[in-house]
Amino acid sequence: MQLFNVLKKNAGFTLIEIVTTAIVVGVLAAIAVPSFVGLFNQNKVKEAVAQIEGALKEAQRQAMRRGRQCTVTINSGTITASPNSCLLSQRTIDSNININTNPDTSPLEIIFSHKGNVPEPIPSPNTIGYAIVLSSNDTNEKKCVLVAYGLGIIKSGDYNDNSTTNIDPAKCQLAD
Repeated sequence: MQLFNVLKKNAGFTLIEIVTTAIVVGVLAAIAVPSFVGLFNQNKVKEAVAQIEGALKEAQRQAMRRGRQCTVTINSGTITASPNSCLLSQRTIDSNININTNPDTSPLEIIFSHKGNVPEPIPSPNTIGYAIVLSSNDTNEKKCVLVAYGLGIIKSGDYNDNSTTNIDPAKCQLAD
């Protein structure tokens, strides 16, 4: 009877296998984490663009729908509207996002008429419209939102300039 003489198989991993696996996982994590952090910061900038663009389009729609003027105010990462019914809720942008505008006023106020048009401020700082550039110190990603004078067309894209102090709307490469 060989019932009791059956060889038992060892199960599990050796210490060398576990340590080798841990080292490989650690090296891969050290390589991948900076890329993920950069991607996370780029997404913060893109989210801020979506917040601003969405608020502007909502206020423009509400101005046309209600037949009265709506003013959007962008001040230190907070987006509000006057009257309050122009935006369903106040929007907040992450505090790590830098907001620069042309015209360089704080707060930036963009007025939509009852027709959805945007009157040109006097004196006009440029011939295109309002420019809002969003960036982060943690990434090279720079995005822009343009609001054209006259028709009030709202577009976003990439900002192609290293300077964020003198915003040039012409350096905003619009997405199709």
